[in-house]
Amino acid sequence: MAAETLDSTYSQLVPDLAWTYETPLPAVAPIANLIAFYNEKVDITVDGVELARPSTHFS
Repeated sequence: MAAETLDSTYSQLVPDLAWTYETPLPAVAPIANLIAFYNEKVDITVDGVELARPSTHFS
């Protein structure tokens, strides 16, 4: 399920920024209703180092 999210930095809608499973398969039930962000569409910094955005069909 794709979601549109308000980007608070730019005050604009960013389509297909995140996704979630409302009712995942039983084997992965703990991920229900968690939100995952597409790495291709967000800036990610780990330990002060900005990660490069991957280039995939989700970009």
